[in-house]
Amino acid sequence: MSNLYYVLDLGGRDQGELWSRKPVPNKGNGSFLLINQIIKSKGLLSKENHVRFLHTSFDVTGERIATADHLGNVYVFNLDKNWFTLVCKTGIPLTNIVWNASRINEVLIGLSNYELRCYNVVTKALVSIMKGHTSTIHSISIRRCGRYALSSSFDTTILWDLNTYTKSRTLIGAQEVGVQQVFFLSNSNKIVTCFKDDSLFIWDSETMKCLHQLRSSVGAKLGFKCLSVTNDSRILVAGGRSRYIYIWNLDSYQLIQIIELPEKITEVQHLEFVHDNLSVNQMQLLAILGQDGVLRFIDTHLCKLEADVGSAEEKIHSFTLSKNGRYVAAILENGSILFYNISIILNHLHKDTQPVIRKVQLKKENNTSQEKKKTSALSGHSNTHASMATEDSLYRELPKGLDMKKLRKILKGFGEYPAKYRLFIWKTILRLPENHIAFDMLAKKGIHSSFVNIGENFPIKSQKLLRMLQKVLSALAYWSPIFGETEYLPMMIFPIIKLFPNNQLVCFEVAATLLLTWCQKWFEFFPNPPLTILNIVETMLGYHDPSLLNHFIKLDVSTQLYAWPILYTLFSEIMTKDEWLVVWDNLFSNHPAFMLYFAVAYLIQSRQSLFSTKLKEDVEFYFHHHNAVDITLVIKETYRLSTSTPDHLDPKKMLQDFIPLTDGQYPIFDCYPSFVVDYLVEERERIRDEELEYLRQKQLTFEFKKQKELTNKEEVAFYREQDQLLKAEQQRRELIIKEENKLAEKRKKLFAVRRELALRELESHDIVRRKFLQYQRNLKNIEVQRLDDELKRKIIQGQQEYDAVLETVEIKGLEIEAQKRKFQQVHFYCGYVYFQELQKELAAIQLKSQNMQVMKAAELRNSIINKSFDLRSKKEDALLVEDVLHNDYTATQVPIDCK
Repeated sequence: MSNLYYVLDLGGRDQGELWSRKPVPNKGNGSFLLINQIIKSKGLLSKENHVRFLHTSFDVTGERIATADHLGNVYVFNLDKNWFTLVCKTGIPLTNIVWNASRINEVLIGLSNYELRCYNVVTKALVSIMKGHTSTIHSISIRRCGRYALSSSFDTTILWDLNTYTKSRTLIGAQEVGVQQVFFLSNSNKIVTCFKDDSLFIWDSETMKCLHQLRSSVGAKLGFKCLSVTNDSRILVAGGRSRYIYIWNLDSYQLIQIIELPEKITEVQHLEFVHDNLSVNQMQLLAILGQDGVLRFIDTHLCKLEADVGSAEEKIHSFTLSKNGRYVAAILENGSILFYNISIILNHLHKDTQPVIRKVQLKKENNTSQEKKKTSALSGHSNTHASMATEDSLYRELPKGLDMKKLRKILKGFGEYPAKYRLFIWKTILRLPENHIAFDMLAKKGIHSSFVNIGENFPIKSQKLLRMLQKVLSALAYWSPIFGETEYLPMMIFPIIKLFPNNQLVCFEVAATLLLTWCQKWFEFFPNPPLTILNIVETMLGYHDPSLLNHFIKLDVSTQLYAWPILYTLFSEIMTKDEWLVVWDNLFSNHPAFMLYFAVAYLIQSRQSLFSTKLKEDVEFYFHHHNAVDITLVIKETYRLSTSTPDHLDPKKMLQDFIPLTDGQYPIFDCYPSFVVDYLVEERERIRDEELEYLRQKQLTFEFKKQKELTNKEEVAFYREQDQLLKAEQQRRELIIKEENKLAEKRKKLFAVRRELALRELESHDIVRRKFLQYQRNLKNIEVQRLDDELKRKIIQGQQEYDAVLETVEIKGLEIEAQKRKFQQVHFYCGYVYFQELQKELAAIQLKSQNMQVMKAAELRNSIINKSFDLRSKKEDALLVEDVLHNDYTATQVPIDCK
């Protein structure tokens, strides 16, 4: 296939054109553009450094792609505008890059320093840095609305609010299991989580409640590494460390299909649905990248390989599909990015093809034949459903009327026993005695010391099954000591525990019957594998398929790697539950040697896969995992081998026929080197005693150390507390000193304020006193003036009274004169005497009047003098008070002591 495409070397440039002339896609594989970056170092010895691209992501339009190299540079290539630009140089390797579907110019990148950053590719600005992870971010998903983003590391998943670039929720609790992948479903508010233990859950992104768990109904470890959903979020596909891909319907949450890929694919690295813009069901076309570096496009509806790209020279390391279904961006192993045109690759996709139900076809170049790989049916064997009703009608009425001839006829006709009556048939075939008393005696001994910590070496999620396994193994160990030293016994017995989870007696007796009959000669060389049995298998393999045995010899693979693992696990690791039940339907119904025939037949049916192995580790891996082998063909091959094997190689001659358990008491099992087992038991007991003593000493040491640590902690805490108290006391003293200084300052200020207030008060009092003294002075002046006026008025009144008295005296004299003249005329004589008396009386009255006037004048003068003296005394008192007040005011002018 010719490599005809345009090559662009960035050469350390920050921007530029992608091509000078638009390239034409290669008609052979659709490739049209290869981008790499070679930077030449400066100096005399110039070297070319090839910068490897690590991650790619298309935007929602499908025309722009963001890329990141191992130096931490982020580029954006616009295929529509023929332009590229450097967005940023982080200097830190990236672990993931995703476009924001809503904010079309923003990308989220995860860095190896556990940071999550958001950049604007147009402005080249750093929008935000989000921190919270403690390990590498390996998965980023953005909700279609652009509001929320999910970033997941091994132990933590964080829901980010991209409006505020803060944490909205932190999902923890997967530290022990580990997170594989977390992403939003595009058309809903649901989240899909895949953990390292292959568990798949659907969550509500708003309430973070678990809505559903997607179950595979396959017992093996699936090893999921990658998941993808369709645009309508109705179909989910998962793949990983196997050749199978699993498809779920998210409407019913049921596993609807399992597709087995071509043999060249042993592991799925990445897968995505092709978003075809044409009117084709988007569920049909799935792009799958295998470990061989080839990208294959498979029609999941027809189970048909449509096309593939990539070769041994151009191995693809990872790829990304554009949202418009036009391009594939593939990162090659050398770190370059190669673009493909999907329409050229799938130019024959819409042609009419013949559907092939439940198969994947691998195209070959010679077009002579097509290899068909069957899809594992979810319901079990292909011919089971057609005959299930018949089987039910045959055995439901007669559960006790069974014999081996009829059972073998049914087994030959249908390939298996009816699922409804299988366990009953098994118990009948194995002739379980159900010795309740004998088993109770074994069970009452409790848990055997060999299986006390079985949960650590053989972890089981269900505690009920773990306790059941522990009790059955303990009973087996008490029955025969060798079973307490057999390391692989839990793996052998566990499938039986799952079949009879509620009956310890049946589990014990089935396991004991298996060990007695089908495990004959297994413990002859204990603790080594059963060399006799393995030699039988190797001899039969050398007879029936010598080329496969030579291949094993060439790889230095012995029977201990390709036969012993499938024998001591009773084939449970290499097949599903339904297949395992069908196999043991046939094993229980035949001679114990049939088990060895089946092991050889399984190897022969797996010869093509085994011939493709190149390493010893690949063979070992093959026999510890489920494989795409048709069990029906293996069983047919087993029957053929049992009839075509020569007598001298027939294991039936070396093994006894069926050995049932005895009724009442269980038989003694001593088919093992007792001295070895006794030595192991003694050693185990010795080691156990030493461990107990060690644990006791360790406990004492731990308690002493704990007590010492506690004492040291208390002492340290005491001194720390004392130190803290001293520091607190010092701080409080300093605080008190500061407060006292502040209080002194406040007091000083208060005294200053008080002094100022006192001065203002004294000044106001002085003003009031002055006003009061002026008022008193005015009152005294007014009173003196009033007294002067009163004195003048009294003088005037006295003068007026004196004048009135004089006038009265004068009038009285005139009256006396008139009367004198009258009396003189009438009674001259008599009158003369009377006149003399009257004259005396008049003289007395005049004297009296003069005396009264003199006395009144004297009294008035004395009163005026007294009042004037009183006024002078009051005035002197007022002046004296004024002098006293003035002296008091002068005394208050002395400075106030603030202390």
